[in-house]
Amino acid sequence: TISEKIILLDEGMKAALKEVTKPLAKESIIHFQKGFGKEAFTDENGRRKKWKRRVYTVGYKNRKILTKTGRMKRAFSFKTSALKATVTNNAEYSGHHNEGAIQQITKKQLKYFMWRAQTAIREDDREFWENMSRRKVGDTITLPKRQFMGESKPLVNKHKKTILRILKLNTKKSRVNSVVRV
Repeated sequence: TISEKIILLDEGMKAALKEVTKPLAKESIIHFQKGFGKEAFTDENGRRKKWKRRVYTVGYKNRKILTKTGRMKRAFSFKTSALKATVTNNAEYSGHHNEGAIQQITKKQLKYFMWRAQTAIREDDREFWENMSRRKVGDTITLPKRQFMGESKPLVNKHKKTILRILKLNTKKSRVNSVVRV
């Protein structure tokens, strides 16, 4: 014999399930933004992964990684639908930093490197950009992976608590009908 339980939700409970996605998306954005201050990301196993230090440190020694203008930290947005929330970072270079990238040097970049070398005030700054400008078109530059968003164990735990809190709040307001078939 097969036994099954059917849970019939009233309209209030259905609405509560739909409303849970917005707080989860906002909670995710706050969690991802805090990673910029910590210069790290806590992965799905709960391990904290510190971001690789930058190679070029002239003028940036006291500034946190990935925070030159703060644009990427502010570029989060979200969309919600019935039971789904999608969090996105709209900075065009965010994917390169989040996943890491190998990029080929272009003519335009070489011109930029030369301009930076010519306009540098400090000696060590000028040396760095001169070395960069000596590279060839097609040479590669590796951007290390500095993940700031993705699957995260602490975030999943926060989401579980939020879902339970919202559902408990709404079950007090709503009626749940259970029907058992045997």
